[in-house]
Amino acid sequence: MDHDLPEIRMGYLLPKFLTEQYERDIIVRKSNMPVLGKLLEILSYCKLTDVLRPMVKKVIDMFMGNMMPNIVEMDEMTGPRIIKCHLPFYLLNPKLLDTSKVVYVARNPKDVIVSYFYYHKLMDYHQYSGDMETFAEYFMNNSVYNAPYFPHLLDAWSKRHHPNMLFLFYEDLKRDLKGETAKVAAFLGKSMNEEELERLRNHLRFDNFAKNDAVNNEFGKELGIINPTGNFIRKGKTGDWKNHFSPELSLRIDQWMEKNLAGTDLHFVTELEQQD
Repeated sequence: MDHDLPEIRMGYLLPKFLTEQYERDIIVRKSNMPVLGKLLEILSYCKLTDVLRPMVKKVIDMFMGNMMPNIVEMDEMTGPRIIKCHLPFYLLNPKLLDTSKVVYVARNPKDVIVSYFYYHKLMDYHQYSGDMETFAEYFMNNSVYNAPYFPHLLDAWSKRHHPNMLFLFYEDLKRDLKGETAKVAAFLGKSMNEEELERLRNHLRFDNFAKNDAVNNEFGKELGIINPTGNFIRKGKTGDWKNHFSPELSLRIDQWMEKNLAGTDLHFVTELEQQD
């Protein structure tokens, strides 16, 4: 794959020019030295960025922590390793399930569209200024990063019976957080008593989760990469799509879902009477 070009059809990587701009902006904002930005632009123009990338990454990690370890760093991590990614199985090591335990979390596409719309509004580098209906059409046409949605999901669904695979639905986490937490613990070979499960449930409740600096990415507002009027941890509600979709748009999404799920035994819950 040529990483100098934007990946359109299978958009799992940011275009290289955006990645480099993102790196430059972080360093310039934190150092308060605009001249550094010009220097880095020159290095990029001369195609020297990749040569200096390890050094640039060290500077970024000084300010942000090593939030995104590269392949070499992950290989050097001591076990047990916990690695989170958004990649589909078909872009991961084909022996992944033979060597690792995988917890896969799926969310119903209606709420995914709403969540991803607000994410595009939140993150400065996306520069999305359109409305919800336009974004939904982009999503269904596989014209957003991390698309396409259904091949990603159905590939994982086909592997759900593998002993090293735990397939979870986001809606089940919202419906019974403690029960699903116990399921994850058992899958990972851990035993937890009721007190520990309740303490962990409280820690993972969405309102507490949103206050956790380790996950809410509030530092991004200081760096200027996150819109200061939004929040990375927004609502997390199942069924919030009802507050955003017109009846016509909801019907089009239903038809899109039905077409892509034809011939499968996968079904989504899109509303909950009660949720954690």
